[in-house]
Amino acid sequence: MISISGDRPTGSLHMGHFFGSLINRVAFQDLYTQFLIIADNQVSLQERLNVRTSIKNILIDYFSVGLDFRKNNIFLQSLIPELSVLAQFLSNFLDLNKLKRVPSIKFLLKRNKNICFNSFCFPVYQSSDILLFGARYVPVGLDQSALIELTNVIVRNVNRYFKRTIFNKCIPVFGASVPGIFGYEKMSKSLGNVIPLYCDDATLMSILAKIKTDDTRITVLSPGSYSCSVVIKYLELFMEANEFLKLKMQYLSGLVSDGFTKKLLFNYLREFYSYTLSRRNMLFESGIDLFAYLIDSSNYVRRIAIANLNKIRRLTGIYF
Repeated sequence: MISISGDRPTGSLHMGHFFGSLINRVAFQDLYTQFLIIADNQVSLQERLNVRTSIKNILIDYFSVGLDFRKNNIFLQSLIPELSVLAQFLSNFLDLNKLKRVPSIKFLLKRNKNICFNSFCFPVYQSSDILLFGARYVPVGLDQSALIELTNVIVRNVNRYFKRTIFNKCIPVFGASVPGIFGYEKMSKSLGNVIPLYCDDATLMSILAKIKTDDTRITVLSPGSYSCSVVIKYLELFMEANEFLKLKMQYLSGLVSDGFTKKLLFNYLREFYSYTLSRRNMLFESGIDLFAYLIDSSNYVRRIAIANLNKIRRLTGIYF
């Protein structure tokens, strides 16, 4: 079985990425053949100023959370032109109205009616990423569900047109949806509401000071509300189910304060950071040239891409 996922190189990754997708990728690397895309083709011209630094940071972040470079096929999207060739072919099997109904496209069009073609058509390119490598599983956040559905629409349309199985449907593997530190919107680099995958104690303390607690509590030990405390929602991600259930009942009963929950979160994050820091140091001490590795890995992936594209051409009987 094959798994595929990826990230746009627009900055370092964060806890939203970890619980939304990375944690599943770490598990999958020992179960499946896994491809990880650094999707630089999806970066806008304005974001490209720092793209090289972002690519390096993503590789560091991958390794820091436990992704093994030897167990994953990590590649730079722009080094695999076959992805664009397949995307152009797939565009024949998706009508414009369906594309406009993708939530991320609707959001872009609401902000700006004159979005560029690259931004408008990126769902088709994401479908190409998945289908060229025959991925069965796609570890993604819940916000990507519409894009996976779109991919499966393309699969259905292609197979129906050729009256045979050219592609197989993919299965999304959803992680947790992580709210931003202010309690509204999801955790997002562009909104500045993230917890990084590593930072020092001083930075962590300043972030914790901003995280929304339950502002409806009249006193320190008033009954708390799960829906009003982002801290409690973060603790649910880190704690064992039984331990969290006990803490949640104490919080709802007013037996623990928001200050206590923040201290508890601080300890869990420090424990997480001790792991990611040790992994980062291991990577730096290895002396690996990250860009040389990425180019070598991308060249290997491209050989697979060429073979797979030729197979699709044979199955369809169309040279595209």
